[in-house]
Amino acid sequence: MILRIILTIIGFLLIAVHPVYPNEPDAQFQTSFDVGYTIQPTGVSRVTMQGRLTNTSDHYYASSYTLTTGFTQIEHITAQDGSGPIKVTVDTDDNMTSRINLTFNQQVTGKGNTLAFSISFDTREVAEKAGNIWEIHIPGFANQAQFTSFRVQVDVPSSFGKASILKPSPREYSATRYVFTKSEMGESGIAMTFGDKQIYAYTLSYHLYNPGLIPSESTIALPADTAYQTVWLESIEPSPSRTYRDEDGNWLAVYALDPSQRMEVIAKGAVVLSLTPRSSALDPQRRQHYLKEQPYWEINDPSIQQLARELKTVDAIYRYVSDQLTYDFSRVTQDQTRLGAKNALRTPTSAVCLEFTDLFIALSRAAGIPAREINGYAHTENRMERPLSLVTDILHAWPEYYDDATQTWIMVDPTWQSTTKGIDYFTTFDFDHIAFVTKGMRSDYPIPAGGYKLSKNEGKDVHISFTRMPQDEPPQLSITLSTSRFWSGKEGVVSVAIQNTGKRFLPPQTMQITNPLLPPTDMSIITNGLPPLGTQSIPLMFDRIPLLTNTTLPITILIAGTEKTAEITISPFFLQYPLLYGSIAVVIISVILIWLAPAVARRVSFLRRR
Repeated sequence: MILRIILTIIGFLLIAVHPVYPNEPDAQFQTSFDVGYTIQPTGVSRVTMQGRLTNTSDHYYASSYTLTTGFTQIEHITAQDGSGPIKVTVDTDDNMTSRINLTFNQQVTGKGNTLAFSISFDTREVAEKAGNIWEIHIPGFANQAQFTSFRVQVDVPSSFGKASILKPSPREYSATRYVFTKSEMGESGIAMTFGDKQIYAYTLSYHLYNPGLIPSESTIALPADTAYQTVWLESIEPSPSRTYRDEDGNWLAVYALDPSQRMEVIAKGAVVLSLTPRSSALDPQRRQHYLKEQPYWEINDPSIQQLARELKTVDAIYRYVSDQLTYDFSRVTQDQTRLGAKNALRTPTSAVCLEFTDLFIALSRAAGIPAREINGYAHTENRMERPLSLVTDILHAWPEYYDDATQTWIMVDPTWQSTTKGIDYFTTFDFDHIAFVTKGMRSDYPIPAGGYKLSKNEGKDVHISFTRMPQDEPPQLSITLSTSRFWSGKEGVVSVAIQNTGKRFLPPQTMQITNPLLPPTDMSIITNGLPPLGTQSIPLMFDRIPLLTNTTLPITILIAGTEKTAEITISPFFLQYPLLYGSIAVVIISVILIWLAPAVARRVSFLRRR
């Protein structure tokens, strides 16, 4: 009996997924593959598949082979079996897949006989130069049990340098060769990254409107520093009335709007992403905020509570969420209601990134693990494998949890773990996620860039591109004193306003204040962290000044390399209100004169009589 074998391949691995045989004779054949990827410095990959098809039946034989691949760019394809070159054709369909059809020169006949064959071609869809790094994405395959053996070898040029991300981690590798076995890969694919940082440029638009009859304020959220990213705010037009940093670390800019005023704000800057997160201590009071119930994070729901008791650990919660929920691509282009954690459990097959995120946060908080939500932009070249699903400007949502052992907020992405069929986004993150806002104190605020539209007809508000490393610069500060005069006879008070006029976040600094006379003559104050354009007003208290002091002295303020010296005049207290004191003096003198007037008159009269 002649058997045509149709072997469906998913993704870039070109691994058999669904062999189809009449009357289910798939047990009559065993398949093994060695797949090699040779990456050129230009990014072109030479793919070579060495296949072996072994017949375990006396009743069937194979004469042809069809592979359905995830490639649409296949060039210079050749194939052969033991008798030499074989006929090969390629068909591309509307689903962005290609079918490689082979007609063997030989047939796999007779029990125990094996046919060896090979396929080679070039493609540009494996390796990508993305900004500052090289990325290699080889998605996973399903139904791996059908293969007796499987091996993937990836050869990269030495110019790529050392791999910074390897998912999974292979046991066999060298500087330019990485070998992945069937047992190491499991159901996942391969993700490789070469480079130590990624740099993006952003241009963000915010549309503001005050529909009221009285002046009001509007607040927008700017991209901010996180454990994984450092942000440069190159420009923001128009300039806000003030900026500040909230308890989640967001940078918020405030604008004053007149009645019926519309305003478009344009923010431009750069974001540098790294793999290793920075640690930050979490005090007990703030920790409790990240364990509370919020809308969409129903930690007191009985089903959430029960699951949290069963799962207990953050890695078990992560695996449960990525395995239990199924991504619903039909919801991506629809303005669907956010389901929240409780409803995500009830309808696990209709989830997008928000449901993956909400369920992870709710289960983590219910298990006593601080967790919060990140909204932002995620770079992806394949939205079927790494989808974006916040409809407004097609953003992405993912969670992070606090690791007490390392005192670090750790980002994870259960959505992409699920949609890539198991590529690890738990133990190692990537260079593709840019955080726009962090939601921990509240589950619905602040709104990320891209969400400030006044109508659905407005264009794209989020523009991200690769760029070069921004030029570093020392902190830039503006220092202003609220007064230049003290009055003797009481305590001296002066307010110092510190504004961050630089492009980067200014962490807490030690501010030194010195003067030659006023006690204390030397003060040290720790300032708050300030986002770009952020301001802090700090009162300085000096001891009581001697009553009749009348002098001028310098006060010097030193912070983050910026020095400010101002002269302070100390005047006697009675000069503080000269008109008042002059009036009092006139009254006193008048009273004295009136009191003395009769006596003077009698004295003059007496002298005249004599």
